[in-house]
Amino acid sequence: MSEDRREETTQAGPDGFACSRCGRGSRMAERPFKGKLGERVWAHVCGDCWHAWIRMGTRVINELGLVLGSPEGQAAYDTHLKEFLNLPGQP
Repeated sequence: MSEDRREETTQAGPDGFACSRCGRGSRMAERPFKGKLGERVWAHVCGDCWHAWIRMGTRVINELGLVLGSPEGQAAYDTHLKEFLNLPGQP
């Protein structure tokens, strides 16, 4: 499930924001979801890469048969999200 299109160069915008996945883009207007992980995504991921994750996340759920209501399913989903978006910091 590799749809990895990370750029090697970083081109921060005028506000100094550079997406952790593509190195470009602009910060999303608001957090995509609540909690610490939502804060990390908002702080490091542009809107275009977030929308790419939504498509990939659906594939992850379907292909792995994840049940997001279970702790194991949610942990697996979060792991794929962090890897796909190249989020810095704690795994």
